[in-house]
Amino acid sequence: MTRDGLRLADGLTEARMTHVARASTGESWQPVSHLLEDTWTVFLVPATQGKNVPGRPTDQADARC
Repeated sequence: MTRDGLRLADGLTEARMTHVARASTGESWQPVSHLLEDTWTVFLVPATQGKNVPGRPTDQADARC
């Protein structure tokens, strides 16, 4: 999981991102947020708010991946 988090951090750096929004479901958000919080502004948002963003996949589409 740390390796995936580091790949995510590399991608955020390449894209010149400064803020990250993360769904706050369960406890899975904690390791990712801790990894990113020193470099980026991390927002924890309810999962329902993330679904309202145009172009985002639905839960069914996520489950198929």
